Amino acid sequence: MKLVKAFSSGLVRTKHSIKPLIIIWIINLLAISLVAGPFRKLITTTVGNSNATQMIREGFYIDFWADLGPVVLPAISSLATGIFLLFAILFFINVFFAGGLFDSLWANSCRYRIGNFFKSSAKLFFAYLLATLLVMLMILFFGGLLIGVPIIIARASEGDGLPVIAKITRIIFILSLPLFLLVIDYARVWLAANGPAKIFRAIGYGFKAIFTGFFSSYIFMVVMIAIQGGFVFLASKVLNFSPQTGGGLFLLFLLSQVLFFIRLMLRAWRYGGVTAMYMM
Repeated sequence: MKLVKAFSSGLVRTKHSIKPLIIIWIINLLAISLVAGPFRKLITTTVGNSNATQMIREGFYIDFWADLGPVVLPAISSLATGIFLLFAILFFINVFFAGGLFDSLWANSCRYRIGNFFKSSAKLFFAYLLATLLVMLMILFFGGLLIGVPIIIARASEGDGLPVIAKITRIIFILSLPLFLLVIDYARVWLAANGPAKIFRAIGYGFKAIFTGFFSSYIFMVVMIAIQGGFVFLASKVLNFSPQTGGGLFLLFLLSQVLFFIRLMLRAWRYGGVTAMYMM
């Protein structure tokens, strides 16, 4: 019953948070355009209207890129830096707006004000950032111990069971990832409900909440991961085509944005379900 209520309540809370999700979608789109725009200009300026576009589409031609090397290589270097900065910007953007989104999911009201969304985002930003970084360090530390130590021991003893040990530890690590996601989600719900002052207490509550309702929490997170992963796989297949005209390219862009917004809704569904379990 608790599991069913988590899924249903998460959907309702997501529906009530459409306006914050639209804002998050627009901000992400603007951030992505910082790299996509210059890259498109680079290709247009360098390639022009020649048959190079068809050559690139059909395969990788080293002679073509070698001829353009003096122009393209510095631009690619700048593009790589831009992509790194883009990922950093998107990370901070999503951490920032996570506070407002959790506040909206907590309020669970179709009359939720956008002003409260931005206010909560600013209020909870540093707490959410620190909590996220701490859980990421926990994952890295746990993964290093779980995967690295057995491998080192097996190699030191010159045993023949290294492939088996490595496979088992990887499976255990993968199965433990939903637990860490639950920790950070419960911690963020706790911070949205109680304020940003006590970050370590929020993370402690995250661990406590998992073991209080382990079955329902773990199954919920595994199902949500499967849904999100399946959607990403299907979306990659849907978008795996090369438009031949400008109109086709525009339709591809629209489709990609619709799919991205659906992905945001699936993430909000996960957050809303955890919020619902917190309140049970």
